[in-house]
Amino acid sequence: MSAIDVVFCSVAGTDPRCYLEQKVKAMLGVPRTSAKSPKRNTASAKVIADHVARIFGGLTAGKQPIFPLHRTVDISRYSRSEREVLKRQRAWLLQQVDQRFPLLDGEHVEPNGDFLSYFTRAFLEYPKGTVVLRRTTNRSVIYYVMRDVQARPRQHRIVLVPHPPLARRRELRLASEPHWNDAARRMADGLAGLLPKPYNVLGTTLIALFWPSGSKATTDWTEVYRNMQAILKNGLAEHDVKEAATKVKGFTDFMNNEYVALKADPSKTPEELLTALSAYDTAFFLQIVNVFMYGEKENLDVASASLANFLLAANLHIALNQERALIDPSHKKDPKQSGYARTVANLASLYAAYVRATGPSVRELRMRQISTLKKREEVKPSAFGGCDALRYSWTFWFEDANKGYHSANYHYSDIAGQCDPIDYKKVRKKELDAQTALNEYVKKVGDEIDSYLESKVYGVADSWERLAKNPIPKLSD
Repeated sequence: MSAIDVVFCSVAGTDPRCYLEQKVKAMLGVPRTSAKSPKRNTASAKVIADHVARIFGGLTAGKQPIFPLHRTVDISRYSRSEREVLKRQRAWLLQQVDQRFPLLDGEHVEPNGDFLSYFTRAFLEYPKGTVVLRRTTNRSVIYYVMRDVQARPRQHRIVLVPHPPLARRRELRLASEPHWNDAARRMADGLAGLLPKPYNVLGTTLIALFWPSGSKATTDWTEVYRNMQAILKNGLAEHDVKEAATKVKGFTDFMNNEYVALKADPSKTPEELLTALSAYDTAFFLQIVNVFMYGEKENLDVASASLANFLLAANLHIALNQERALIDPSHKKDPKQSGYARTVANLASLYAAYVRATGPSVRELRMRQISTLKKREEVKPSAFGGCDALRYSWTFWFEDANKGYHSANYHYSDIAGQCDPIDYKKVRKKELDAQTALNEYVKKVGDEIDSYLESKVYGVADSWERLAKNPIPKLSD
């Protein structure tokens, strides 16, 4: 079982937000303070806050749905062996919920608080018979909808009903929401067949894992833009990003809705599927990838900021053609022989070369934002000292335009005149201290951007180069 959707019905206590925050952290895999807790992936504070705000808003607005649950399950007519099977299945389902959605410290399930039932009719996107656990604790009432589990009362059993990864949208957003600085790398690794479940899929299926809802496409795309802007603070026109984002939204809407239905329709031929995809191949190359890859290429600022968006757009374009190879009716037995597979290989080589050529400009632009050592020298009359003494002062510092950063001032002052010359060794010492601080700062920023490039940029190129050699990789379970 891989997909469980969570619906909060009610929360008790004087501080429901605190409870929700801790519950969401546990659901998203944020480590707890207990030394016995296993090490798990973390979620960002923003992701947690967004989930809490959405859940709390739904609770206060009274938007909880009324689930059409079967009230009781009559097992009096079941044989002893059938009852034993159901007992084991129930224990297994409860174990799945306990492991993935743990109780908080001080939270306990009320007596008879676990009510396992199923939908008596189709409800929202769930078919009739979908199994649901309503768990009542001393802190909340929560419904756990088990997307892949069906109750079949007439057959005296429940069964797992595997859904294609495209149908796992809601669960993936909850448990596996990608961090957008990592999305391009993970998508490239997935296309090259290097990821474990649930990302060990190819073609447009992988797109749905990263853009589970078309309504999020524009938001996600502009988020990547903001992430890169925070690194580079350059002049890329946000209009271009929004234009591309609108096109991406249309593409993901099509993938997650129309294309999924078309592909699931047995009456649709591969030729019809290819026809449905063909328009998007042209749109991607000319209207999305092209914007970031070739638009104002001579402008270093634009080329650098475009790179983050290009990485994602290029992955989507490759995935689109990988899908076309997989459904090519002329090469059902061996998609690697499809002309679309060769297109995947060609695109992967082209895009990898562009990334490696453009990546250094990201570093160059970032380092250019750090100033050289700055110096201010002042001379003023001194109220102390003879021999026409003057007060001399020197200040050394540096700045980083990206963050509006101003370093500490390295300052030295001295009263000097004909009878008391300036001690330039001390002046030089302050200057050297400031230069040392600047060198350390430059190295720190350089190491950070190098690490970003190696993992988030060149790592993508690595996977694309691997994909160019094997455009339709064989996946392991």
